[in-house]
Amino acid sequence: MASNEDAPIMVEIPLKILDKIDEEISKGKFRDREEYILEALKFCIKSENMESDNKQRE
Repeated sequence: MASNEDAPIMVEIPLKILDKIDEEISKGKFRDREEYILEALKFCIKSENMESDNKQRE
């Protein structure tokens, strides 16, 4: 059975959020929407891992 780990996913991002992403890009903080979203995902994963570590210590 093939793994779906590398399968692409598609999500709808509201225009209001895309406008905020574009604002950050225009400030020079990110190259493009893809970079912004990848960094946001990394942040979420890191936060989730830290939260999980804290729960295990309790």
